[in-house]
Amino acid sequence: MIFGGNFLNVLGRISLSLFEQHGQVIVFKELPRRYLLEKILLPIIKPLYKERLDIIKLADIFLEVYQFIRETFPQSRPSPRNLQTMALRFFALQKYAAQFENTITDFLSPSRLFQRVQNSLSVNHQIAYFAAFEEIKNSLSSQQQKQFTEWMHKKIPVDRYKSELQKTIQQEFHSPEFILTKSREEPLRQLHEAFAIRELRIRNAEFPNHCGTRGMLLEGRTRTGKSLLAIEYLKSQDLQDGFNLPKENTKPSWQRFYHLTPADFDLLEEILYRAFHEGAVVVIDEINTAKDRRRLEKLLNAYLSGRDLAGQKATCEGFFIIASQNPITYKGRFSLSGPLRNRFQEITFSQYPDAEMVEILVKKGWESKAAEEAVRLKKPTDTLEDLLDIPMSKKVAFIL
Repeated sequence: MIFGGNFLNVLGRISLSLFEQHGQVIVFKELPRRYLLEKILLPIIKPLYKERLDIIKLADIFLEVYQFIRETFPQSRPSPRNLQTMALRFFALQKYAAQFENTITDFLSPSRLFQRVQNSLSVNHQIAYFAAFEEIKNSLSSQQQKQFTEWMHKKIPVDRYKSELQKTIQQEFHSPEFILTKSREEPLRQLHEAFAIRELRIRNAEFPNHCGTRGMLLEGRTRTGKSLLAIEYLKSQDLQDGFNLPKENTKPSWQRFYHLTPADFDLLEEILYRAFHEGAVVVIDEINTAKDRRRLEKLLNAYLSGRDLAGQKATCEGFFIIASQNPITYKGRFSLSGPLRNRFQEITFSQYPDAEMVEILVKKGWESKAAEEAVRLKKPTDTLEDLLDIPMSKKVAFIL
């Protein structure tokens, strides 16, 4: 019998007496740099990158960031999958090259300490650093993110890039249901980037089947707009509800999504299999409330690795999971294992600030004075949805 497993410092892993009493343990060493270059990165970079003489330099940037994280934060070790997704992000961000170039031009001045470093980097190289930063940062703790950002700021103006991209993406997002406020601009940008990567997979069949991440995990308190933003974004990208397709549907299967919870696990299993082979998107609310935790992890580990439970590749590329969850401090919630979380890109949704609550209430038809008073008098546990549920008689009372 041959067993494979992660190190004990990975969340959820335990020591088994079986291995202490019998058998031999073989520890796999780090994959060598040459292997990462030739087997992990180049199969993705070569088909799409036109600057043939610059391919190795581009790959070196991804490997530089990858190595920095592994050496600086040993407990937050990125995987080769993250390395691949850095490259995918780079190509997804290419459509915004003009914004990057304008930001570089505006940002440079004789007083900048690292102007010389920036001038030595082409626009493509700066996009590569930003793509690597975007792939890694959400897997780090707050303190680690701060240290990583300081390191990256010596190479590129990270915050300026994010700001410029947010402005551009907002212009492409139109939703009558979801009011986009300042605190939700960053989650929208990250969602948009993830789907640009998904589109790359769909249009490039030569990519390795297992490359990159295929999921996004949205975490926050109840009623903070996690799933609503996801659904409205999918609709803005012209994806159709897979449960309510029109009779004469002519769109390809990868242009549909399914929205459900783990409450009916048999249905979830059926939809995951269907969506995987259709190349569709699955939005799962409250994923960390599933009753059969082990069965859930088995399913998600398979599909997010690019294979179904029978080991078969998807019939149609494009499968993606958007999962939402509350913090584990909520009753009945559990923590997904470390290896499974590593297959997701994680985004944290904060509570709406009071000013944004007022802004949304006014746009939903409230009188400005009533909105300000309702927010002022709300309980600490009240959410935006609680305020939106206030009956008309109380709205009038706030004005009076």
